[in-house]
Amino acid sequence: EVKVSIDNAPGCYKLKVTIPANTKAQVSLPLMAKRFGISINGALAKAKSSDRRVEVGTLQSGTYEIVMNY
Repeated sequence: EVKVSIDNAPGCYKLKVTIPANTKAQVSLPLMAKRFGISINGALAKAKSSDRRVEVGTLQSGTYEIVMNY
């Protein structure tokens, strides 16, 4: 079972996701601004942006907190 929670405060979008064992997930966030920073579990991460979303990438099973500051 995939579990997801979202907190969208001004300037900060947080996604908490749990990916089940033996599973991978493609994760993307809505593009909130042209300039942004991404962290996954507190570590800075690279992400690609497109017209409307930010591609975080493929995550393995586990629990993640993905934060986008903009």
